[in-house]
Amino acid sequence: MFFVSDIGFTDSFGNRQLGGVGFTIAGMVRSELGLKTHVAIPDYLQRSGRHIASATDVEEAEMCGRMAVRYALEDNYGVMVTMERVSDEPYRIKFSSVPLNLVAEQTKMLPKDFFDRYAVTEKFFKYALPLIQGEPYPPFRNGLPEYKLLNLK
Repeated sequence: MFFVSDIGFTDSFGNRQLGGVGFTIAGMVRSELGLKTHVAIPDYLQRSGRHIASATDVEEAEMCGRMAVRYALEDNYGVMVTMERVSDEPYRIKFSSVPLNLVAEQTKMLPKDFFDRYAVTEKFFKYALPLIQGEPYPPFRNGLPEYKLLNLK
């Protein structure tokens, strides 16, 4: 496997840390073509893009947060909230937890049959489609998004 940008270290789970491909390519453009470059870091955009989250994303993220708070209030530490798909049609999941020591050094990959060389397969689309359904734009007040506060009572 060839990586354009490997930032030079392995994490505690044995995975090569990837990243910085934009800076690598910008450096190549600058040095080879003598052009001015600017790099935007997409992960920042993804983390701040609530306005384009799917309804499924928003609902499941809120439920994960609620479950994590519940576990903490019950002194149930050292666990990770999990979501397990129990049905495709209709799409349904169940929340539970798993002890961190069982998953901390594991990387779960997507099934190989989700890909056909460099393209995704119909099986991937069937899996992914429920995850991107719905467009729950947040309400706005005075030009700013108004987010719900988590009520723990």
